[in-house]
Amino acid sequence: MVFTLIKDGVTYQLDLQGGQKDSEGKAIHSSYVAPSMYGLVVGEDLPNADAYGNTANVDKVANPDNLSYSEAMRTLFIGEDSGAHTNNYVWAYNVDTKELNRILSVPAGAEATGLFAADDRNGFSYIFSNFQHPGDELDGKSVTAVNKDELLKAVDEQIGINKTGGIGYISGIPSLTKYNNGKYQKSLEIDKK
Repeated sequence: MVFTLIKDGVTYQLDLQGGQKDSEGKAIHSSYVAPSMYGLVVGEDLPNADAYGNTANVDKVANPDNLSYSEAMRTLFIGEDSGAHTNNYVWAYNVDTKELNRILSVPAGAEATGLFAADDRNGFSYIFSNFQHPGDELDGKSVTAVNKDELLKAVDEQIGINKTGGIGYISGIPSLTKYNNGKYQKSLEIDKK
């Protein structure tokens, strides 16, 4: 078996099963044992930094740091904390279609953090995300597409390098569930009745 080192990270899926044994052959009394795992969402290293200082493909996840899953949307949300992307992103990965979409970019040098998907809040769903330490990881980057000094100045003047963060949410997403008789059900299932 050949393994490839990927510096820019992987989000793994672990298949959980009961009836497993430990290395001494003793039964593990849990249904949450992961006998196997594989890369679900895989980053891609670039051979050289691009003009914006990215060392990872901007169309793929780099260094996933926080996750939130919405069963109603069948979507895994992934937040980055990476020096590989000059702007870290929040991604949406649909577990059925296997489609990956970038849904949010945080300020240059900041980390995307505090990720949470909230289903069916008064008929709508929301994705919450924070960012922290804007401008932090820009010093060592080889940015040639824009004037790096002007970028740092703009981040400092408008946000405050390493002095602040921000919180927000993506709103207006129609709820995919409805509360019916004490249970959440997918809206389409209810509408058929």
